[in-house]
Amino acid sequence: MISISASTNDDLSNHISLVNIDPENSHKVEIDLSAFVVKKASATVLTSERLQDHNSFENPNKVEPQEFKEFKLKNGMLSLDVPKHSLVVFEIK
Repeated sequence: MISISASTNDDLSNHISLVNIDPENSHKVEIDLSAFVVKKASATVLTSERLQDHNSFENPNKVEPQEFKEFKLKNGMLSLDVPKHSLVVFEIK
């Protein structure tokens, strides 16, 4: 239920995007980053309590990106539980 993609910017920062399409469960993910020199890692999550939530003219901020701190980076391993029906994007420098 998890899709992952990665990219590198011109400034050599790396981005890892994880999408959990499971409407009911979070999923544990571990990513081996030992091939990289990681100085800093930050993340943003896009999700909402209800899968049906969406932005509208009446409520344009119902679903907004939020800082995501629920991850561990230790000995080159990135570990997290990807929340149900969410998108998590990491910036690795």
